[in-house]
Amino acid sequence: MGLTRSPAGTAALNNDEWSMTYAMVPRVVSLARRHTQRFVERVGWKGDADVAVLVVSELVTNALRYARVPGRALTLRLRAQECGGLRVDVSDPLPDFPCFDGDATRADDEGGRGLPLVRLLSELSWRPDPDGRGKTVRACLPPSPG
Repeated sequence: MGLTRSPAGTAALNNDEWSMTYAMVPRVVSLARRHTQRFVERVGWKGDADVAVLVVSELVTNALRYARVPGRALTLRLRAQECGGLRVDVSDPLPDFPCFDGDATRADDEGGRGLPLVRLLSELSWRPDPDGRGKTVRACLPPSPG
């Protein structure tokens, strides 16, 4: 099926963390969405599950679109935080990051709205991997109000 469990996914430190490494093929977007839905249900995350699934879908889609490298994989990591938020990390094999700035998107463009949308829904950041062979994009979803 092209899926392999990452060491963090099989040896999570606690029940509030999960990760999986996926082959970089289009069908992993729907798998990542399903896995995210199951994770937020399992941990009882009180935030909006649909927003979490949307954020994961956009970040995984961007990794597939802009960072696909033959024979390399992407990793999705989810962590329910003590503050009530949800941290989403998507790591891919390219250290370069497309632009965070959505100002260049025109109304008739078919794409280019994913990261601006994720920025509206979460605190978005990224960092290159220490070895220079990839990057991690992080979205921190706030806790549910109230």
